[in-house]
Amino acid sequence: MPSGNEIIRPNNSNESVLHRFPNTAPSYDKIYEVIADEDTTYVFRSGFTNGTRDVYTWGDMVAVPGRILKITHTVRARKTTTAACTIQSLLKKALPLAYIITDMSSSLTTSYANYSLDYILNPFTGLGWTITDINAILAGLRVVIPVNGELRVTQTYITVYYDNGEEPVVSLAVAPSLSTSFSPAQSLSSGITVAKSLSTKLTGTPSLSTTLLSSHSLLIKPD
Repeated sequence: MPSGNEIIRPNNSNESVLHRFPNTAPSYDKIYEVIADEDTTYVFRSGFTNGTRDVYTWGDMVAVPGRILKITHTVRARKTTTAACTIQSLLKKALPLAYIITDMSSSLTTSYANYSLDYILNPFTGLGWTITDINAILAGLRVVIPVNGELRVTQTYITVYYDNGEEPVVSLAVAPSLSTSFSPAQSLSSGITVAKSLSTKLTGTPSLSTTLLSSHSLLIKPD
């Protein structure tokens, strides 16, 4: 499978603490649309909070990649007042219970915009992501708002970047043979002419060891 990416979206609510509009359960269907519907449906929080969260379960991947390179969590949000508000990305582990919370932006405007955060490794394992990790992921958002603030989120999704897991192969250059045979019948002047020709051709040519070292460094350099 060549390199590519796949977007997964919330498919259920795991924790629903934020308010929602319209005010009908569940919460996840207010932010899972493919094309953001802005203020038609959203989750939000008004007034002071040091941190209020929603957590969602997510749809399984369709692709079966050889290697997952990273995931990117994207949230589309805005504030409705001039008060500074912070949107955060959240990952949850159920057993034992733990959260990873990371700021995405504290510079929201009153217009909707996308805010994204990359996770190269699974922060709970310290290892690269696996399909099992992705299909079991619990992720969501957390908001921090001052007294007179309000923050709305209309859409969230996760983009999974992957490749086939194979390292590129770089061929090493093969050095040409430098041997030259002379017929016993060749004159001394002919031999000198050939020697001069070889000397000219070799002038400024990298050594074989340099060529191999250069190719080898390309071969083992991480992608």
